[in-house]
Amino acid sequence: MKFDKESKFQNIYIPILLFLIAFVWKYFYAGLRDLCLDEPYSVFNAQKSLGEIWKSSASGEPTPPLFMILLHFWMKIVGLEPAAIRILPLLFNAATVIFLYFTGKRFFSLWAGLVAAGLFIFSTFHFYHGIEARAYSLFVLAASSALYYYLLFTENTKNYKALTGLIISNLIML
Repeated sequence: MKFDKESKFQNIYIPILLFLIAFVWKYFYAGLRDLCLDEPYSVFNAQKSLGEIWKSSASGEPTPPLFMILLHFWMKIVGLEPAAIRILPLLFNAATVIFLYFTGKRFFSLWAGLVAAGLFIFSTFHFYHGIEARAYSLFVLAASSALYYYLLFTENTKNYKALTGLIISNLIML
């Protein structure tokens, strides 16, 4: 019975706690400054129609269309307040912690997963870019999930869930 409790603790409670720490830690800073640098550009372009967003991505816009489309609908729900807009990339950033934890835990050790998640949570680089209304946090989420699914797939090449996760993660990075 002890194994089941430990497994539930390590597979459910720790990831939820890490997600909440990552989210809450950065949430309070999300609205402290106005939109700046490239963020107004993202907000401006995400307000366009879906066709215009797709067309601009096809004509050399460096921001991927998936992020702009997600931001388009997100802003329709939450409005144009900087703190509200930054919640979407913050969710991607906090979800990255879960993939880092599970990658470390599954392929190395529980401590490796906790250290990887902790280093990511308290990284000033990811702190700043995790709340910026740009595609950075989506890229990091896709890359960390791709790593997890790749390692899972290399363990068992007949694991089609891992292959599907790997394909989706790589498509998101495109």
